[in-house]
Amino acid sequence: DEQVIEAYFQVLSGLDSDMEKYNVMLDLLNKNKLNEQAMYQLLRHVSSLTSDFQHGAGAVLREVIQQFPLQENNANQFFNVINQMDQASTIEELLRLVIDHPEMNDEMTIKVIEATQKIDVDVEKAAVLVRLSPQLPGKDSSVRYVFKSMAKELESEYEKNRVLKTIQ
Repeated sequence: DEQVIEAYFQVLSGLDSDMEKYNVMLDLLNKNKLNEQAMYQLLRHVSSLTSDFQHGAGAVLREVIQQFPLQENNANQFFNVINQMDQASTIEELLRLVIDHPEMNDEMTIKVIEATQKIDVDVEKAAVLVRLSPQLPGKDSSVRYVFKSMAKELESEYEKNRVLKTIQ
């Protein structure tokens, strides 16, 4: 019911504590399969946690992944939240979970590659790229070209070679 969804998230907006918001969001996800509108509202509210409580935002997004596949609008919002984060380890963990999800597809592959650019630690960036390499389309694809370019930008020769070996 649209009115219930609107009222629920209006109350959530009024909570003063990020920890309380986080707990309410986790409870909502653990007890419900959200429809498109409710998921969009939830993802909008998760983004409010990214500035001061990224650990909580990451935990909520881990639960969102359990409800994949997302409609395009919600998938975009999901990756927008990731792009607001700056904790490389949280981003890396979320991207690995997305890659390993059975609903992984070509569109999500592109979004994962884009989000990987936010990771500034070579080991974590390489971990995502290695995990993603089996998902890449054919040898002449532009996605593969972007993937290779990202691998070549890694400063660590070890990590660079490790990633490039996965696509040869």
